[in-house]
Amino acid sequence: MNPLNFVQNLGLKITWKLITVGLYCYGNSPPITRQEVLDFLDLCLLRENTQANEIISVICEENDTEAMDAKLEELSEHDRSELSLQKRKWRVYLLIRLLEKLGTDPLQGLLALMEFWLPMRDTGCPITFPCNNGSPSVEEYFTKSNYETMVKRNRA
Repeated sequence: MNPLNFVQNLGLKITWKLITVGLYCYGNSPPITRQEVLDFLDLCLLRENTQANEIISVICEENDTEAMDAKLEELSEHDRSELSLQKRKWRVYLLIRLLEKLGTDPLQGLLALMEFWLPMRDTGCPITFPCNNGSPSVEEYFTKSNYETMVKRNRA
């Protein structure tokens, strides 16, 4: 499923800033593609017309990557939404996709969660990390029960 459609199906509003956050690779995930942006915008034209001129202006640049990027950046600059909120929306998408792929192996699952959250540790990270200052030891950290706890925290 197109990432932008996925985010919209979660009940989150898609903004120009959110599109640029996804396109220019926020976090440690692959970005959405320009084709996914264009596909989403095509669907928007069928559903709503409030930003039809802006949408058409982006679609018209589909064969010129630089012009399309410039148009998206311009629309993003004029977008009144908060960049931090758009990054949080994108992080929700990335986290849900990660949780869908996690297996049952506590070691691999916890490493995947740590890899996801480590670059964003100061953004309300719902997991703990094994450390020397009172946190669980490495042996205690990579257990099935701790893995289940961390997955529950991330789902919440």
